[in-house]
Amino acid sequence: MTRRAHRAGLAAAVVLILLGLAGAPTESQSAGAAPSRTLRLAGPAAGLARDLAWIRFQRARLAGDYGRAIRIAESAVALDPTSTDGWKLLAAHLAFFHGSREREPDLERRRLWFRAGVDVTRRGIPVADDPGELALMRAVLHLAKLDTDPEVLPGGPDELLRETELALTEAVELGSPEAEELLGYVLESSAD
Repeated sequence: MTRRAHRAGLAAAVVLILLGLAGAPTESQSAGAAPSRTLRLAGPAAGLARDLAWIRFQRARLAGDYGRAIRIAESAVALDPTSTDGWKLLAAHLAFFHGSREREPDLERRRLWFRAGVDVTRRGIPVADDPGELALMRAVLHLAKLDTDPEVLPGGPDELLRETELALTEAVELGSPEAEELLGYVLESSAD
């Protein structure tokens, strides 16, 4: 091993150790506080570690190691809790992939997966760069299930529409222009 390769490997190990010490965001971080001291020390390497984690997530998912994929996705979100896209990816993976009829025929387990995806959007709102986009994502999760899996919520289509409207209203309040247009369409459609 060359001296340069050895130093690069050592630097990577130090970054991974620092990031491992950073752990998931604390309750104060979820409320919008600054990231942990360890995470700040990692600096730009945190972005690289986050990107590598998403690659590892995809590899684990493709390999069928879904539990590991979820753990990796959670760590990627923890590395950059302000990334709206990270929260959205995790929410979609839980609600659409694990919460699909094809993947999970058992209704009760499918409901748990769907709820987990919805909860991810809620957890991200206080810290994400674009909280309106996460509320909009929650609306999309509900709206998509309206045609494909209406029994995913105990109240069926009516409850899915109510939850869609609530999420869109929140998205509008958080400044999402797309949500405003979609909310008008959903309200008009549900009035018919």
